[in-house]
This record gives sequence, C-alpha cells and structure tokens, in this order.
Amino acid sequence: GEECDDAGESATCNPNCSAAECGDAVLNLTAGEECDDGGVMPGDFCDGACVIETLTFEFTGDVQSIALPPWATAARIEAYGAQGGGSRCCDSSVQDDGGLGGYAVGTFDVLGGDTLYILVGGEGATEGGGGFNGGGAGGQWGAGGGGASDVRLGGQELSDRIVVAGGGGGGNCGCPEHGAGGAGGGLIGNDGDNGGGGFIPGGGGTQMDGGPAGSNPGAAGALGAGGSNVGSDYHIGGGGGGYYGGGSAYAA
Repeated sequence: GEECDDAGESATCNPNCSAAECGDAVLNLTAGEECDDGGVMPGDFCDGACVIETLTFEFTGDVQSIALPPWATAARIEAYGAQGGGSRCCDSSVQDDGGLGGYAVGTFDVLGGDTLYILVGGEGATEGGGGFNGGGAGGQWGAGGGGASDVRLGGQELSDRIVVAGGGGGGNCGCPEHGAGGAGGGLIGNDGDNGGGGFIPGGGGTQMDGGPAGSNPGAAGALGAGGSNVGSDYHIGGGGGGYYGGGSAYAA
C-alpha cells in the first residue's frame, strides 16, 4: 500500500509513505501547493486549495490587527487612502468634490508570528470632522479631509508604519464655487484647487514635510495628520491625512 518510500519525511512523501496532499501540513511544491498549514479553512493566508490568499480589510473606524502565520517570510500590502468630504453649495446641495485617496503598494520582509496593525482611513465629513486616521477638520461650506490608510508592523505608533496611502483633501463650495480637494497621490500628495478664485489652496504632503497651509486661516499638515480649521471653521477645507498630511485652506 505504499505510495512512496524515500527513507524519510520529505516535501512529497509523508512518514506513512503516502504522497503529500493539501491539508496535511507538508508543502508539496511539485503538486502546485503554495502553502500548506494543515488547515483547509480560508482566512489564515492559506486557503483550502493550498494557495496563498489575499485578505481585504474594510473601513471600521478603529485599529484592526492580524498575526502572520508561522511560515510567512514576506507580505505584499496594497493600501488605498480615503476620499475627502464633499462640500455644501449655496443651494444646499452637496457636491462630490473631495480629493480621491492615494495608493501605495510594497512587499515587506516579515517573520512568522509578526502582528500587522491595519488602519483603514475614513471619508471626511461635509462641514465637519476629518476622516479616521489623520484627516483634518473642515467647516461651513467646506469639508474634512480623508484619512490615510496605513499598516504598522510590531507596534501601533506612527513610527511603526511601513506603508501609507494618503487621504484626499476636503472640498470647498459655497457661492461662488471655491474649489476641490487635492488627491492623495503617491509619494507626493496633490495640491488643492481654488475653483478659479483668488484664494490659495492647501498643498499636498510629502515624505518629508506636511503640505503648506493655504489662505488664512488654513493650517499646514503635520506628521500623520492633515491641517484643520484654526480659530474659525468658516469656509475651511481640511487637509487629507498621510505620512505627512496635506494643508488646509480658507475658501479653496
């Protein structure tokens, strides 16, 4: 009844002299297995067909975490920042003028058992607060910036972030139109837009500095946070979160 006998356990022949099969905790590369952790249930990075699986984390407004399996050596992470909030116009309509969130992707060396902490950014609010994870607050006729989405390895501090996708800036309508939020971008966030008016929009954050403030009383972005309303919430568009957040602006 032996299917094989190689005088010892190997990747293709078990100690009971049967060929390695998916779910027996023996990695059989010749059979096309990418992983085999002894389980047949999805959700642990190795699915029921012994193929490495992708896990998707949605926005919850809180920190999420997951421990990597013992066999993990690398993790590929894709992150999408949140959109800035849409702003209110004089006719009471809300336009979808928040900047789109940014995108970041990378492959990182990890160890089995490492814990990843996942923060999925939230959308900025119309005439209100910034989105979860660093979005700056907006104000009347404006909107809050979108929060960044990031993943942290081994801890929950800003210094533990290994990948960050910036959030978009909040919009700013009113009457006349005062512009839209800049997109989260890649390595550098985009500046906001002033809608053709004379006010200065907030600038996009970079890897080294927060985005500059726009027209007063706008505020510059900072490490992990977009600029918010400072002293007045009238006509402020909030900056998006990011590694360094974007700047906020008055009437832009």
